[in-house]
Amino acid sequence: MKRKTITSVMAVFMAGTILSGCTVTTDSMVESVPQETKEEFDPASIKPGDDYYGYINAEKLLNSEVDSMTGSYGTFDTIQNTVDGQVETVIREVVAGDRNTYLPGSNEQLVYDAYHQLYDYTTDSGDYRESVDSYITEDFLDAYDRIQAAKDYDEFFDVIGNISNEYGTDLLIPSRVNTNIYDADHNSLVLSHINMGMGKNFSEISKGTYEANSLQERIHKCLYKVGGSYEESGDRATNVIYLLMALSGNTKYDVDAYENTNSNWASYTNEEIDKIAPNMGSNGVYKMLGMIPEDNKSGEIVIMDMEQFAYLDTQFTADNLQCFKDIAVFTLVEAYSMVLPSSLGGSDLVYTNDNYVMDILNSLFSYQIGELYAAKYLDTKTVEDVTNMTQDIIDEYEILISECEWMEPETKAGIISKLENITLFIGADEPHEIDPADALLIGDNAYETMKNAKSSGRKESISSLNELNDKNGFKNMSPQVVNACYNPSMNCINITLGIMNGTMYSPDASYATNMGGIGMVVGHELSHAFDSNCIDYDSDGNYNPDWICEDDREDYKALEEQFIEYYNTYTVLDVYHVDGEQTLGENLADVSSIECILYIITDNSQRKEVFESYALNWAAITMDSDAMMLLEYDEHSPDRIRVNAVVSLFDCFYEIYDVKEGDNMYVAPENRIHRW
Repeated sequence: MKRKTITSVMAVFMAGTILSGCTVTTDSMVESVPQETKEEFDPASIKPGDDYYGYINAEKLLNSEVDSMTGSYGTFDTIQNTVDGQVETVIREVVAGDRNTYLPGSNEQLVYDAYHQLYDYTTDSGDYRESVDSYITEDFLDAYDRIQAAKDYDEFFDVIGNISNEYGTDLLIPSRVNTNIYDADHNSLVLSHINMGMGKNFSEISKGTYEANSLQERIHKCLYKVGGSYEESGDRATNVIYLLMALSGNTKYDVDAYENTNSNWASYTNEEIDKIAPNMGSNGVYKMLGMIPEDNKSGEIVIMDMEQFAYLDTQFTADNLQCFKDIAVFTLVEAYSMVLPSSLGGSDLVYTNDNYVMDILNSLFSYQIGELYAAKYLDTKTVEDVTNMTQDIIDEYEILISECEWMEPETKAGIISKLENITLFIGADEPHEIDPADALLIGDNAYETMKNAKSSGRKESISSLNELNDKNGFKNMSPQVVNACYNPSMNCINITLGIMNGTMYSPDASYATNMGGIGMVVGHELSHAFDSNCIDYDSDGNYNPDWICEDDREDYKALEEQFIEYYNTYTVLDVYHVDGEQTLGENLADVSSIECILYIITDNSQRKEVFESYALNWAAITMDSDAMMLLEYDEHSPDRIRVNAVVSLFDCFYEIYDVKEGDNMYVAPENRIHRW
């Protein structure tokens, strides 16, 4: 198969969406290119058959400014900035209002009180600030002293469990309540990886490279701030890193873990955990989570990474007790850094930057702010339009599946049943009923309010363990988040109010243009129900791989291999190859969505609108270091390739843009793979 690269230097520069150095605008970026190249380059010179992404986006990207904070620019950034501005407008309207008119426990009362607490604290430099800092210091150091006073692991687990409940955050093993993958009507207690907030990058700790050194410096600073001597804190931080290096080396990270819940997860009874991890046992697990076994009546715990969990248990030795104490302290400081005084390791920026007030407010009361945002900006006509588009896509998927030649009739019927059973959560949820008791979430200061909000959320989560799963997809993401998702355990899609903005969806745009934007997102998420990961879940959301016959699974694997091979041929800047296996699920969803839409829209002039809208919505510029990191860890292909690799597969693209053999994006007809 012909290798796909962009041969023109300027085309690579524009279409590769990669920047280098500390450049913050594309103007200065262009000046770093030899002058004669700049003078010769004309965005209009890019042919659609050589680089469709650049053909649509080059001029726009050349005249765009990169965010100096994030080092990036893109359509999603633009939409997120719009939504952020709308959210800020909502908050400022509330905080400028009459507090006496707000009902106790209402969204308005909570946002008003929390904002003014945060604002007063972060802007005051006198007695008020000093008194609050004194209170925080005394309270926080009390937690530190309680952790340090633990004489053995039994006491240590007890202490961190109590503090976890008080502060609403896990101090050692991250946990959450999640839908039971085998019984979607109920919930499970899930133990995640210990990753120190680094996600998959935690695997780099074992190599003793930059990540290990950087984390050691942060832990050293933290321990020194809370009371240790500089030298002693450094030694303790180094010991923690050695422990984490060993833990990292015994941690499994699966590229499919985001979607394929069962790739690493497994459920264990309390008795099984007692045998697998005798040092902590199930009682130790419950203690460190601030729970008792009765809180989890199922008597089962889901563990995401048994390799790490079992190895962790072997490290609960007398020599390591101080290391685990220091990990707990560091984790607590990290969780509260935005409201801690700088003397305890808090952020200096919180003193003067109003954006930090907004950030903290959004993190504490995102649910309440989401309802306020939806009340102001949700347009029922938009929700109706997107819902109708979604139904059009579902109807077409049914036809494509029913006509698919490689699936048995029984499999087709099962997949169509699953498709018809998908619940749609588009826009935002209905407002919740006001509970006056929620007014008590507001404490005497911002620090107390954060504790109250976090601990309340933790209690609510734990209590849901023994309740039926309400399967409310709107809880997947707040409406102000610019995103969408498919949840296999609930067999639902969530299209947020936030993502239905800008070029993704406009009431003034044509049906075809909106199909290339929000329609593509919808088709993409629906397709995840049938991708390599989520196909193992049945129409009720239960993990049940046997519901698809083995012959169809083998045929599907053959299709996957074609996609892997196809995407492996693509490179960024002629050097760095896309990992077709890592990006398989997302690539399948991209191609499936566009394929479905092109069956709905049959007129080539309208299909052209679909292609243009699709390419426009993935326009982005990224720092080279970030792009290389994404290439290694992201399950999505780079933006340019998400466009070019997809459109190259459809015959109508060649007809519309007169693409010929010899053009850089040309794919021979026999190599134009399809999802269905």
